[in-house]
Amino acid sequence: ALTVKAYSLKALALYGEGEASTPLRTFTVAVAVKPTIDSVTDSKGPVPQGGITFDRSVTVTGKASPNQKVRLLDGTTALGEPTANGSGTWTQVVSALTVKAYSLKALALYGEGEASTPLRTFTVAVAVKPTIDSVTDSKGPVAQGGITFDRSVTVTGKASPNQKVRLLDGTTSLGEPTANGSGTWTQVVSALTVKAYSLKALALYGEGEASTPLRTFTVAVAVKPTIDSVTDSKGPVAQGGITFDRSVTVTGKASPNQKVRLLDGTTSLGEPTANGSGTWTQVVSALTVKAYSLKA
Repeated sequence: ALTVKAYSLKALALYGEGEASTPLRTFTVAVAVKPTIDSVTDSKGPVPQGGITFDRSVTVTGKASPNQKVRLLDGTTALGEPTANGSGTWTQVVSALTVKAYSLKALALYGEGEASTPLRTFTVAVAVKPTIDSVTDSKGPVAQGGITFDRSVTVTGKASPNQKVRLLDGTTSLGEPTANGSGTWTQVVSALTVKAYSLKALALYGEGEASTPLRTFTVAVAVKPTIDSVTDSKGPVAQGGITFDRSVTVTGKASPNQKVRLLDGTTSLGEPTANGSGTWTQVVSALTVKAYSLKA
């Protein structure tokens, strides 16, 4: 019926001169501390319960009876037998982790051999290199190297599920979206200015890889279309003038590489695309005898 206390034992002779043994034989009866696992840490910081790490080495820390050993287990596989220090804290570096789910417990190698609860779980994953898959404005997808006239676009891409990326234009951060459980992230970028953009997505996990190639587009000012000339076989047809031809060529200006719709009232006569200098041309054939009022 030992109690929790320090004992100092000696044996006293009940014979002769009644001498006592020396030195005193000391020991302490202690309460066995149930082990705990308090933290799992990788190169980026704490890995939450049920979380993910992209490292192949983590540091596991917990509590136990001071100066006593625990066995750190993943299922039935021993990952080490650290000894708690005088304050009861133990630490174990676990290396050579493989891509899988881990369920850790610390088993006391003292007392009744209690095990920590609950299991400390985390998953070692492969870091997905981020991608930028699309840039979309109010009209639809903006092509790689294309032009938008909007001041807001939506950028979408892929990354490791539930992980963050930093969307950058050069070195300027445009946001830090988090990928959903399927690995898709989305960032609305507002307050765009008239300039060329070169976007990349930087992983805020793993080795911090960046998407390639750069996703480029230009924000431009929309040029108001003009109709500059109407020409028939004889030459320019004056504003409000007359032609006797059944075909004319209409020329004007618009934003470079953009389409206009040439209309006579509400009737479409074609959808020419302006060239790189912003000039568009439309041949209008099968003219009938009537007055025409054109707009682009």
